[in-house]
Amino acid sequence: MKRLYFGLLVCVMAVASSTALAVEPGARGAGMGGAYSTVAGGSEGIWWNDAVLGTPVLGSAALGITLDGGNNALTLSQLSGIASDDAQKKAEAADAIGNQDWNARVEVGAGAAFSILGFAVGVTPHVLVEANDVSPELMRLALTGSASLVPFHHYDITGEFVTSGYTEYALGYAHDIPIPVPGFSLSGGIALKYLQGFNYERFATDQHFDTGSLTPPLASSTHGTATKGTGYGVDLGVRATVLGVVKASVVAKNLGAKLTWDGETESNTYNSATMSFNEMTSSGDIEQKLPTRIVVGASASIPVVGTTAAAAMDTRTTPSETRGRFGLEQSLGILGIRLGYVTAAGPTPGMVTFGVGLGALVARLDVSAGICSGNKGGMLAASANVSF
Repeated sequence: MKRLYFGLLVCVMAVASSTALAVEPGARGAGMGGAYSTVAGGSEGIWWNDAVLGTPVLGSAALGITLDGGNNALTLSQLSGIASDDAQKKAEAADAIGNQDWNARVEVGAGAAFSILGFAVGVTPHVLVEANDVSPELMRLALTGSASLVPFHHYDITGEFVTSGYTEYALGYAHDIPIPVPGFSLSGGIALKYLQGFNYERFATDQHFDTGSLTPPLASSTHGTATKGTGYGVDLGVRATVLGVVKASVVAKNLGAKLTWDGETESNTYNSATMSFNEMTSSGDIEQKLPTRIVVGASASIPVVGTTAAAAMDTRTTPSETRGRFGLEQSLGILGIRLGYVTAAGPTPGMVTFGVGLGALVARLDVSAGICSGNKGGMLAASANVSF
């Protein structure tokens, strides 16, 4: 089972050439390091900031996909070697992890959105694969299928592997808020979300023992699975604009959001009193809280020159992480060039992003990529937008 979860994780990372759950689709924003909540407009606001759903004037449509991943120890080439099922490369990866716990996360967000006169609908599938606090002993066991036991040595075989997939159906609305100040405008937006889960699997183990000791080992593990889950959530957003060039926003994502899975949980524990293993299987609800995110952003643009600079502070719960996001965009006629940087958080190192876009009249195509420091992860994104 440990091998199954590990294999799934590294395969996704290798395919993604890959960083958080609920990564936003959209290559323009990804290329700017995700500092996009003040810059986005129209239907893509269903992902970035619901307050902008009323722009452009009539409506727009968007398609996008983003793959984002990172880890604290292995380079992309080492992850690719693991995915190739090469025993030597797996052993090298285990050596690269060394004596530290391994943490990794891969997220995929894809979707379609449509807006008209401030109303919007969006359909966004999300997939998360992560490893949390996986001990070196468990990593070596997952990679090589065996663990060398040294006499009179303490071992910790601990960690958690999680996969989760759900589709988000969102209904949003944005409205201008009257402000009697010349050159100042304010808009607010809300989105109600229905969440439909299609895959959940969690394996966690907690085993401690000393070789050559008479002390009984401590051992427990759980394995939960589900293929059906439901939930609800709310997004809120506000954006203020000064003279059309300076913007500020506050966005709250996934307020109260959680998935309740109709699943099955298998538990295994070692009873040191009876010197026996106990197994138990139960059916029932499994709750998965989605991380609430608060994004505070600002941007400034120079219309004639075509330059936009943006920054954002992105804080999320479950787990608690804060990222700084910084982006720059330069328009050269129909060509847009973007650069960005995302600070490190959780298992993901800091990442440099870049992207290009082509836009003529009402249509825009964008692609972006990113690379984490130490080559320990990255990002790929593509999107298309049409406004009318």
